[in-house]
Amino acid sequence: MADTFDPRVAVDQFFQHTLTGAQLMRGLASHRGWIVPAVFDTANGGDPTFIKIRFGGTDCHFFMFSDKQAYLDCRAKIGDEAMGAYTIDNIYGYNAWEVLDDAVDFVNINPYSPNEIHYTREQVPALRDWGKVLRVEQAIETILATDKGYDVIKAYQSYYIGMIREDGGEYLALAPDGKGRRLAALFTADDAAEAYLDQEKKDSVQMRIIDGPNLFDGLSRMSLDGLVFNCCGPTLPHAFAQAFAGEVARRG
Repeated sequence: MADTFDPRVAVDQFFQHTLTGAQLMRGLASHRGWIVPAVFDTANGGDPTFIKIRFGGTDCHFFMFSDKQAYLDCRAKIGDEAMGAYTIDNIYGYNAWEVLDDAVDFVNINPYSPNEIHYTREQVPALRDWGKVLRVEQAIETILATDKGYDVIKAYQSYYIGMIREDGGEYLALAPDGKGRRLAALFTADDAAEAYLDQEKKDSVQMRIIDGPNLFDGLSRMSLDGLVFNCCGPTLPHAFAQAFAGEVARRG
């Protein structure tokens, strides 16, 4: 996500229905610059750890702030004792979300600010998963230059593929290609899958989730010219020759 991403603006766009929930989560996860209340854990060498805040001894809240003013507004509202004396600053959203455990009832983005949003306990697994999405996308982007990341790409458990039922058979949905090549369309997240469905306007496409080992083993056996990750966005598309599937299956 570009450095120009503004969490406050993005939340407002979500409430104005110009940004989907998945698009908002991707942006918040990708954004670097979050401020999270913290304490120094003297029992574990003095390392800083994120604070979980309880109100009335019941619900457990996790606070994140996009900017200093949002942090100060919340601190003025709930008090210094609840917020603690320290913060961990300038972190990626997905790094904060990865530490969330099942005890967290609410994840609060800019609480007590005009542009705030709250995620519930049921949404916490989805927040954690964004770390996996962004890591596999980074591996896909850099693998040809670094020759590293086959294990990350193969281990990913939540690829989306489109299946089309026609003439009594079932076929893998292909990425659009002006040269008529057979390019498998693969997606790393639901927003990428939705972008494909929106662009292609194919009601017959049914999206399915498949794990990396089964995906690349299957692709390596198919008659294809290649494969494309996230062909319609929101990330830049990345195309590979069909032999790449076999390399992932073998080296991952």
